[in-house]
Amino acid sequence: MLTQRLRTLLLTEAKRHESFYFYDEQTLKESIHHLQQAFPHEQILYSIKCNPHRAMLKTIFASGIDADAASLGEVYAASDCGVPSDHIYYSAPGKSDYCLEKALGQCILIADSLNEIRRIDALAARKNMKAPIGVRINPNFTYTDEKGCSSKFGIDEDAFFSALPELKKLSHVLIIGLHTHLRSQELNWHILSNYYKNVFSLASRLQEKLDGPLCFLNLGSGIGIPYCQDEADCDIESLGHELEKLRVIHEDTFSQARILIESGRYLAGPCGWYVTHIVDTKESHGSHIAIAANTLNGFLRPCLEHLVTSTNPEAPAREPLFYRTGSTPFYVLNDTQEMEKVTIYGNLCTAADIIASDVLLPKLAAGDVLAFPHAGAYSAVLTPFQFSSQVPPEVLFLKDVQ
Repeated sequence: MLTQRLRTLLLTEAKRHESFYFYDEQTLKESIHHLQQAFPHEQILYSIKCNPHRAMLKTIFASGIDADAASLGEVYAASDCGVPSDHIYYSAPGKSDYCLEKALGQCILIADSLNEIRRIDALAARKNMKAPIGVRINPNFTYTDEKGCSSKFGIDEDAFFSALPELKKLSHVLIIGLHTHLRSQELNWHILSNYYKNVFSLASRLQEKLDGPLCFLNLGSGIGIPYCQDEADCDIESLGHELEKLRVIHEDTFSQARILIESGRYLAGPCGWYVTHIVDTKESHGSHIAIAANTLNGFLRPCLEHLVTSTNPEAPAREPLFYRTGSTPFYVLNDTQEMEKVTIYGNLCTAADIIASDVLLPKLAAGDVLAFPHAGAYSAVLTPFQFSSQVPPEVLFLKDVQ
């Protein structure tokens, strides 16, 4: 939501920078507070990959949030921000031996395959240590209670339980946690709640087969944010109430386990804006055209949305690259009352650099400012800043002075 406060801040910075990302710490802290209030007995996880900006990480982790790392570099980033090693969870498919070895003792490794468990055991043996690990399981259920399906992520549930007797004989790994994750950007709290119920059931079956108690249960599947005008916020209060019921039911079973909640883009997304300028306008065969600075090479998501929906308006989500039609709205920060239909291109030498086609907007002129909300997550990290060797956008972080 573009408040008057934010509009003033963005226009002020737009006088200094042609294009920039703007992260507002006040909004970030509000999101952290809301999530922690909704889940008072759970530990919140932040996926560093959605936005690894140093100032963002420092604010998030100073609030007691745990780290979800998808690379060795992200393990180091969390550690550098003071996150204890047993609160950093390193989960990704295809980890190399180099990454596994360097990560041992720096985090909790989440094994993504049976082979990876065996490799961790061998690497830990070289260091004469016993590595506490979690396992990512691809369950026999889907997000919507259907039969499980093939996935690049995790170990199929049946395959894991079949191999468990062998795994328990490994002398240098100890399975202490469960990780599942089936889908991100979920707004329906009923779906999330039912999914959590299924994960608790899976965790109960796992704990029955282990020699010791689970130390953590990562429920996975991130909480979404409303990108489109016809969407509403996920009702995290209702979700929190339902999860509390599940926690109480399973309290004795998982008395020693941390319950981990994936925050998705709930924390980072709303605090971020992308701002750019119109640098030129023209007429072409009766069409109004505006050229903006640093679009495809500044903020990729609008261009990807246009590319996908121009061929299939009903295309399914391909997160984190594409969500759905209408998911990258923007504001024109001028005061004109005159409206016109316009197509907005970027200033790269490719016709694919287009963010809006024949849309009705306040009439644009060179120097006008465009502001894109929800640019705090999976935005800068996805964008090819090197394309055409142009000056990349600035990245600004506004500290909360309260």
